[in-house]
Amino acid sequence: MSTDELIASLCAGGRVDSDGEFTLDREQAREKLRTFQVAEPHRYVLHVVALAVLRGATRVRFEIETGELRARFDGEPLAAQDFEDLYSSSFAGSPRAAEQARQQLALAINAALALDPRHVQVTSGPPGARVRLTARHGAEDRIAAVVEGGEGTEIHVLQRVRPGLVVRFFRSARGALPELLALRERCRYSPIPIEVGGETIGGRLAIEAPGAVFEATQTDAAGRACVAALRPGRAPEVRLVRHGVWIESVSPEYLPPEAFAVVRDDRLATDLSATQAVRGDRFAGCVALAEATIELAIVAWLATLGGAVPAASRAGVRRIWRAWRRAQDPGAPLGRALAELPWWTDLFGRTLSLRQLRAAADAEGVVYFTSTTFAERLKRWDETVGAAPRGPGGELNEDLLLLRELFAERVRDRTRELERAVRREANRRRWLARPTRPAL
Repeated sequence: MSTDELIASLCAGGRVDSDGEFTLDREQAREKLRTFQVAEPHRYVLHVVALAVLRGATRVRFEIETGELRARFDGEPLAAQDFEDLYSSSFAGSPRAAEQARQQLALAINAALALDPRHVQVTSGPPGARVRLTARHGAEDRIAAVVEGGEGTEIHVLQRVRPGLVVRFFRSARGALPELLALRERCRYSPIPIEVGGETIGGRLAIEAPGAVFEATQTDAAGRACVAALRPGRAPEVRLVRHGVWIESVSPEYLPPEAFAVVRDDRLATDLSATQAVRGDRFAGCVALAEATIELAIVAWLATLGGAVPAASRAGVRRIWRAWRRAQDPGAPLGRALAELPWWTDLFGRTLSLRQLRAAADAEGVVYFTSTTFAERLKRWDETVGAAPRGPGGELNEDLLLLRELFAERVRDRTRELERAVRREANRRRWLARPTRPAL
């Protein structure tokens, strides 16, 4: 039984008394969060970015050195109350941005402390009312007012002197510190720019995958945004972005091959680690928007083909037709675009589209095909018959298999009737060619 199912069963038959929140003792919540194991503690910088986005920052600046890291951002500053309620917010499922920001800060501090630094300090507040939280491993947090000037929020992680700093020094020289690598990988779709030294990461929702083509963008009424493209030779993928951080990738089986999409949804629910989306209505909405935007990208690609699909692309289009239900929907944009492609040929080598075959099926009740060539043996045939010659080894033509998938039991082999027509025509010609004595 899932947590939601358990809560629902406990609430069954009850009545609503009031709406509100529950609170936990600060130290109990803090210690409980400390027991949460962080797989990659250097990724605390991702929670810092999410915190900045939630506080309305316009940019984040990181200074990453061998022994310390500083992050600075503008936006609504944090107050002493935010620090007091920090850890209890980590276990609340509030949709409010202020609660979510506290949760991200708590996760950032918890992950950073897993590296056993000398301290993690968070300084924030308006000028004249600045406050600082200092957290150390194995010690109680200290919250105190500070008299120094400044504005915005600053997070300082100071490492202890240890042999591992030598390794960090060489990684820093190569631009390969794990914090920087995490920012490059996971914050490339951030809505605000992230500055690290002379490098700017993110700032817009765009496809940066090598080889991606035919980019399309779309938003929905629920506030989500999506960008999609095609990545030749790659498996389908949908990346989910929340509060500026790419948290997870999913690959729904029904998406067409080579499809790629990035969906940004700040209301997407996640687990406590903020690294996996909860499979619910918001998640389903993200996948649905990705599907619709991928469809636009494919339609844009089909429009560039000029009505003729190159041989190298036919296998990919065939997979789209077979794997994606929207490709077979005559009311969907993709279904309409595919229906116009001159995909098959008839008995006499003239092109046939799915739209024409559907019209023939509506008129005749069936779709006729043949695997034998008749272009040189038959001069006329009134029915629409698709030609799908067998392969060199006698194997069925892939386009015939596709035809059967699209029309199922309505597909009929017309070869026998066509062969009889050829024999009749041959007999007629032989009869006409007989030598006869002219007579008046």
